[in-house]
Amino acid sequence: MTRGALGLLAILAVTGTGVATAHNKEFSNSVVVREARQYAPNVDSYGGRVKSGNPRCKRHREVQVYRVDVTPEVRLFSTRTGPNGYWRRKGPDLPNGAKVYALIETKVLVSTAAHDHTCPVDRSPVRTMPYP
Repeated sequence: MTRGALGLLAILAVTGTGVATAHNKEFSNSVVVREARQYAPNVDSYGGRVKSGNPRCKRHREVQVYRVDVTPEVRLFSTRTGPNGYWRRKGPDLPNGAKVYALIETKVLVSTAAHDHTCPVDRSPVRTMPYP
């Protein structure tokens, strides 16, 4: 090591400053379907919530709703949560007994270049129409 590099290390050691270390942080979150039932003839109402201790993981989050009792699974629609994590949307009329779930994909939170903050993918439990 050169004398200049040793001097810089000595200064950093004395002042207690240094280069910030990068870190990755994954915030917990989950999605639930709270409603999946007929709204009007030929129209159903769907709703739910994204829960998280980090507000940025739940607001304006894309939610995709799938029908799972058919092969292959069919995406019915996608929507976004509001500022508090709630989502609601009218969608296709499904027969009683149809099974649906909601999915949120990984969301990367804007942070500094040295940090990687994410809200992970999650899938709700399957709900049977009508619910509740």
